[in-house]
Amino acid sequence: MRTIEIGARPVPYFVCKLFGRFFPPFYWSGVSNVKLRQVPEPALLGPDWVKVRPILSGICASDLAGVTLKHSFDSFMSAFASFPIGLGHEVVGRVAEVGDAVTEVEVGQRVTVDPYLHCRIRGIDPPCPSCERGEYPTCRNFHEGNLPPGTGIGSNNFTRGTWSDCFLAHRLQLLPVRDGIR
Repeated sequence: MRTIEIGARPVPYFVCKLFGRFFPPFYWSGVSNVKLRQVPEPALLGPDWVKVRPILSGICASDLAGVTLKHSFDSFMSAFASFPIGLGHEVVGRVAEVGDAVTEVEVGQRVTVDPYLHCRIRGIDPPCPSCERGEYPTCRNFHEGNLPPGTGIGSNNFTRGTWSDCFLAHRLQLLPVRDGIR
């Protein structure tokens, strides 16, 4: 499958950081860490996981910051990511495959996804205080549990990002979208 991802090679990072500010297309040139790659399609992690094929995927400030190198190479955020990062986390897609325990959605159904890979999704019990309150963006365990480090879809190399032909989401992340909504 095709995916757009960001790698973590220091030389391309510094070359693009230097020249990109004068010539922005340098950020996505052949020299950069941003690449369109052919990778194996991910397999479901378990019975609570779903494979989704994007219909529409957004581009937000964090995606642009990653592509245009607005963070330093050794940023504290690298502790909350697993490279190469499959970009994208804002999406409407169609369910392509469901695990055996998934009853909330079915194949072919339109969904959007809450991208955060919080304690419950990572198999951490009891959840951290933030997750207990439902404040998933401030989860304290984005580097723990049964998944590689990453705050969410689009910041790790397991789920892939929504700028891919498909990505993985846990059933707790799915929000059905009626076909009539545009």
